[in-house]
Amino acid sequence: MNSSRLIKASLSILALLLLLIAAANIIILSTSQGLIYDDPATISPGRIGLVPGCPPTLTDGSPNTYFEQRMDAAALLMQSGRINALLLSGATDGGAYNEPEAMQRALLQRGLQADQLQLDDQGDRTFDTLNNVLMQHRSQAIVIITQRAHARRALFIAKHLHIDAIAFNAQTEDFTDTVKLTLRESLARVRAIIDVYLIK
Repeated sequence: MNSSRLIKASLSILALLLLLIAAANIIILSTSQGLIYDDPATISPGRIGLVPGCPPTLTDGSPNTYFEQRMDAAALLMQSGRINALLLSGATDGGAYNEPEAMQRALLQRGLQADQLQLDDQGDRTFDTLNNVLMQHRSQAIVIITQRAHARRALFIAKHLHIDAIAFNAQTEDFTDTVKLTLRESLARVRAIIDVYLIK
C-alpha cells in the first residue's frame, strides 16, 4: 500500500470513529433530556439514592473533587428528605481500596446514619452498578447522584435496563474539570452503546 492509500485509509477510519462518537453522544444526550435535576426541591420524595463510585483521592493523594461533590450532593438529598436510603456502589480490589466503604465513611462524617447506607462492592463500571440495582431493587425508583456529564450515560443505561431513574447533578464548578469530564464521557458513551446493544 503506497503512502497516499495509507493516508486515505487512516482518514476513513478516523472519520468512522468520529461518526461513531458523535452518534453515541446524540443518542445518549437525547435519552437523558429533562431527567437531570439541580434543585432538591424539584425531586419528589420516596426514591432511593444511587451514588456511583469514583476514587476518593487522586494519584498524588489529594482529594478527588468529583468524589467530594457526590458525597455533598448525596448528604443534601438525604438530609432534605428527598430520598429515604442511599445505595453506594463502586469498585474494590479486595484489599485496602474500597470505593463503597470510602463513601460510607465520608457520609457518616457528614452526619448520615449507617442504617441509611447500603453498600455494593460489585460496581466496577456504571453498567455493573445499574445492573446490580436491577437485581437488588427491581421495583424501586432511583435518583442517580453524580456529575451531569456522567448522569447522562447512567440514565441511558438505566432506561435500557427498564429502571425508573432520574438524576441529581453533583455540580462541577471548575471549568477545566467540566471540560475534562465531558471529553472523557464522550468516549465512555461509545462503550455504553456497545454494552446496551451488543453485549447485554
